[in-house]
Amino acid sequence: GTFSGVVTEDTNNDNIGDTPQAGVTVMLLDESGNVVASTVTDSTGSYTFIDVPAGVYSIMQTNEPGFIDVTDADGPLSSGPNSDNDSKILGVTLTPGADVTALDFVDEELKTISGTVLEDTDNDGTGEDPIEGSTVALIAPDGTVSQTTTSAPDGTFTFSGVVPDSGYKVVQTNLPGFLDVDDTDGTTGGTSLSEILVDVSGGDAPGLVFVDEVGSSA
Repeated sequence: GTFSGVVTEDTNNDNIGDTPQAGVTVMLLDESGNVVASTVTDSTGSYTFIDVPAGVYSIMQTNEPGFIDVTDADGPLSSGPNSDNDSKILGVTLTPGADVTALDFVDEELKTISGTVLEDTDNDGTGEDPIEGSTVALIAPDGTVSQTTTSAPDGTFTFSGVVPDSGYKVVQTNLPGFLDVDDTDGTTGGTSLSEILVDVSGGDAPGLVFVDEVGSSA
């Protein structure tokens, strides 16, 4: 008999595969969890195991670097986000000579959020010089702090490995003596000038900018 399926990427965070993933390793496991065969997806994201003896098997897919599991043929998020079971289709029975199809996997790529903290040195509302050492935090959609970093000597900051979603917020803490001037989204959505709303459900979010200036009392 045969087993076959497709590995695709969810590019818009709707938990549905949109584009094929080539070069992904897929393994066939017996009932004891031993790997009995291995293959790699082709240019269409497809894989096939042929001449498989009758029995009960699991199919396991290995994520490409920078990708995480979304769902597979036996259910989305079987044991929670990024769980082992979302890389495995468990307990598939193959009868003699049968062809079992649609053993599909959906993954998505982790995203990057980046930007710059600048000083307005001439009071024109635009940042001219980089600010080093300013704390920047990535706030997850549930309100928890996901990552923190500090701006580099050139004022830049980066958050990598971000799980795709539309509800992030980047919050910048002013250095002592500095005040907010502006940021990329202004006061959109009721945010302050030290907060930027970020959507990485469909791609990276580069080019965020925070502008501060030295306060009159500094």
